[in-house]
Amino acid sequence: MNNRLHKLCLIGGASGTGKSTLLDKLIKSIFIKTFFKKSPRLEFVDTDITRESVKSRYHDEFDSWILCQPATLLNNEDFVKQSELVFTRVYEKMPRRICKNDGTIVAGVNVIPGIFEEQRFEGLLDVKQALLVISDFDEHFTRYYRRNVKVHGSTDYDETERVTYKIRKQQDFLITRALRHNVPIIESDRKAPRKILDFINL
Repeated sequence: MNNRLHKLCLIGGASGTGKSTLLDKLIKSIFIKTFFKKSPRLEFVDTDITRESVKSRYHDEFDSWILCQPATLLNNEDFVKQSELVFTRVYEKMPRRICKNDGTIVAGVNVIPGIFEEQRFEGLLDVKQALLVISDFDEHFTRYYRRNVKVHGSTDYDETERVTYKIRKQQDFLITRALRHNVPIIESDRKAPRKILDFINL
């Protein structure tokens, strides 16, 4: 890792694409590397915090995070506005993190490609951004359904299918943004954690 720059990795993706699961796997992978190879210290932030479900697994000074609306309830314009609001919080906290540790990984549906303003931290950050996607509808539906059962106890098949169609449209929007801003698109499969680690050069 470049000793002069704080590494910031931004991982976006529509609901159900495995962002939180990926964070868990990255934490385990980096812990192993830290234990054996003295990898730089990294901290993790999950931006998927809604009024219905507040996650705090990866938070330290981000514990007073902005509460967001579920992305599936927003049109594209409001989705972008929410992402911009989320990143105002990132901008506020980054100076302290740059001094405190060697890198930060921020993941969540609100990490929309092209929103983060790199020029704010010119010469201070090495920014890497990727978009996690699921190409196959049935695979996306299955993962989203299993997540709802696990997290919410919901087993409404028809409702999950309806929401999955909305999520897929949102994923199309994110892919369009990623292509426009030259953000790499990574398939959410078993190889995704290794691809992300290679991409951020750890």
